[in-house]
Amino acid sequence: MVMATLNTACGWVDTDPSSILIALGIGVTRYGITQIITCMNDLCDFAPQVIGSVQDLLDQYTSAQEKMVELNSGSDGKTLIKADVLEWEAAAPGASYSPEREMTRVREQLMLFFAACPICGGEGYINGVTSLVRS
Repeated sequence: MVMATLNTACGWVDTDPSSILIALGIGVTRYGITQIITCMNDLCDFAPQVIGSVQDLLDQYTSAQEKMVELNSGSDGKTLIKADVLEWEAAAPGASYSPEREMTRVREQLMLFFAACPICGGEGYINGVTSLVRS
């Protein structure tokens, strides 16, 4: 399989293809990289003004991942051994942050940019199967 060449002239960087696949929850495979690069080049051709927005979303995804790691490892060496009463206080509107919700939000936004990409579930994608097009 011939790997597609990423068009970096419009602002893409070499790590963007794998970062996009990871943020979309798609495996990083030779096929996946080739397909996403093709879609990225198409996006570069017809909407180069959105490349910065996609890269901002990738940064937001990375930040949410880092926050999740921080929250998941922030027990300060303590282990909960007894909890008699749990009390919940309603959070102020907009005060609640969830890295998982942020990652889902970013994934949904990326899907909007790559809606026509077959590997992302776009055109040619039917119930988990990508249609093959004969050239």
